[in-house]
Amino acid sequence: MFQKHYDGILQVQKQPETKKSIFIPVFRATLSHLPLSYPQKQKDNLMRKHITVRQAFFLALASAALALWGCEQVEEDVAPVSFTNFKLNDDLLYVYNDQDSRVWSAVNDTVEVYEKITYSQPVHGEIYPNYANDSEKIMGYKPKPGYVGLDSLTYEVCNGGTCKTAKIKLVVDNRPDFTNCTFQLGADSIITTVNKPSKGVRLFLNDSICKGTYNFGTKYWHPENGVIKTVDYFEGEKNILYVYYPNKNFRGEDSFTYRVYPNGWDGENANYYQEVKVKIVVK
Repeated sequence: MFQKHYDGILQVQKQPETKKSIFIPVFRATLSHLPLSYPQKQKDNLMRKHITVRQAFFLALASAALALWGCEQVEEDVAPVSFTNFKLNDDLLYVYNDQDSRVWSAVNDTVEVYEKITYSQPVHGEIYPNYANDSEKIMGYKPKPGYVGLDSLTYEVCNGGTCKTAKIKLVVDNRPDFTNCTFQLGADSIITTVNKPSKGVRLFLNDSICKGTYNFGTKYWHPENGVIKTVDYFEGEKNILYVYYPNKNFRGEDSFTYRVYPNGWDGENANYYQEVKVKIVVK
């Protein structure tokens, strides 16, 4: 069995880009937190209530400002620390060269509200906004036909007068021949430090799952001395990171198990699976 270990995102040096950048404006919807299935009539009622309350609030605020006019000196607004103290993390994506792929940089960052975000253009492909026509914040990556290798781009997020930059690295490969492969799971391990989350492991990066679609089933058994959380880029199973968070003051060895049913777990397929025990060392 071919085994390969992977314990986190590759860290890369930030380099200046010379290609033309794309600026993505931010659109904010007042009721964006509601599900898509929420009745439109109820949405309209909520919007009218929201506008009425908002008008009353600003009317009271304006009255108070007029009462204090000439007595108080108005200072320039300053963005709260929480708006500027955000963190961007470099991203690593595994994509195929025969299709466009989703690039969702916000999955791995701590910033949720910002003024603008700008992407550079990669060397061996093209980056464009509104992937799958579902969100302006989600980019699409189109590799050059037949290209195999590494590609990269940078993105800059600005908010409250603070701008930060991170890099997105893409591993572009040919699509495997799912009709001529052997189902096999490889070994995985996570090494972390006490009271800190691990860098994360891509469980499926070294696995061979013979499939043409994403119809295989997966089950997980959580560790005893911590929890597993995922960072999902929604671009195939190789782009899901499993991050281990140890319990407070725990130190030692832990583990969790995952099982893959390549043909799904319904009916007679329920007896055809492989599972791997992932070893965790908390130092």
